[in-house]
Amino acid sequence: MIIENFFNFFSKYHHDSISNYSRNLNFEIMIDVGAHKGEFLSSFLQIKKIKKFYCFEPQIKIFKKLSGLYKKNKKILLFNNALGEKFIKKKLFLSNFSSTSTMSSYNRKSKYLKFKNFILKNKNQKSILVKQRTFDQVFKNINLKKSFLKIDVEGYELNVLKGSKKKN
Repeated sequence: MIIENFFNFFSKYHHDSISNYSRNLNFEIMIDVGAHKGEFLSSFLQIKKIKKFYCFEPQIKIFKKLSGLYKKNKKILLFNNALGEKFIKKKLFLSNFSSTSTMSSYNRKSKYLKFKNFILKNKNQKSILVKQRTFDQVFKNINLKKSFLKIDVEGYELNVLKGSKKKN
C-alpha cells in the first residue's frame, strides 16, 4: 500500500531519532506496547546496553510477521495480547492501515476518523476479540527500575497505564 509505505518512511526517521537520543539514558529493559511490525524495536536493537525487550502486539497477522523476524533473538520476548486496565477479552477495531487499528471506541463524528477512513479507503470497520492483560500481571516479578516504556496504541494509552498501578 503506497500510503502505508509513505507513513512508514517518516516513522522510521522518528524511531531512529528517539533511539539515538536514548543511547545516553540509563536503561536495560525496553518495553514496546503496540510493537506492530517491530519498527521501533529494530531501531532499539542497536543499543547494546539493553538486555531484554518485551513487545506486545494483539493483531495476530501482524504478530506472526513480528514473530517471524525476531523469534530466534533470545533478548526479545513477544506477547500476542493487548495491555489495558483489566484482564479480559476486548474488541480490537481493525483498519486497512494496520498501524492505526485500535482498542478505543470510535467517535463516528470525529473529523480525523472521517479523514483517515477516506484516505485509507476504510468502509466497514471490522473487529476481533483479543486477550488483554494488565501491565502489573505481566511484570509482577520483574524489576523495571532501569526500563524504557514506549506506548503507541492509537488512543488507548491511558488504559494501558491504568493497568500499571503497582510501583516497581
